[in-house]
Amino acid sequence: MCNVILISTDQWIDLSDYNCEDISFTQTLPDYVPEIHEMKFKYRWYITGYPNETACSCHFRIRPLALGFNNPESWYEEDEQSIKATLIAYDIFSELIVQNINFEIIVSWSQGSINEDMNTIHDIDLDFNHTSKTQFVFIENSRMLYKA
Repeated sequence: MCNVILISTDQWIDLSDYNCEDISFTQTLPDYVPEIHEMKFKYRWYITGYPNETACSCHFRIRPLALGFNNPESWYEEDEQSIKATLIAYDIFSELIVQNINFEIIVSWSQGSINEDMNTIHDIDLDFNHTSKTQFVFIENSRMLYKA
């Protein structure tokens, strides 16, 4: 089982231009994630982590809603690779904000455990004015929405 992180944007931007060894964007979306059909915006991408786009989305800081956005803490094991990839993702999302692009991020626990009930997805309005780069995490089972 894996986490799947998807992003959709309201304007075209080639997110694959940001691909590096720590994060990849591909428009080849997994077919086992029903949330794809509920995405708000037209341009859709699958975000994967190390080592490349054939990997899954598990290599990021992903936390339950109850823990919220916060800095890495020693009691909650997070490897350096996940922290690094999440920091890069934050920078990319910040660039979308600068370009006045609305986007949503969906984080789903899938691949064998399909979430067929969108009511279990938590809607979160992203506010980068109140969430710092080091605090940013992907919240599991969520739709994280940024609107300019």
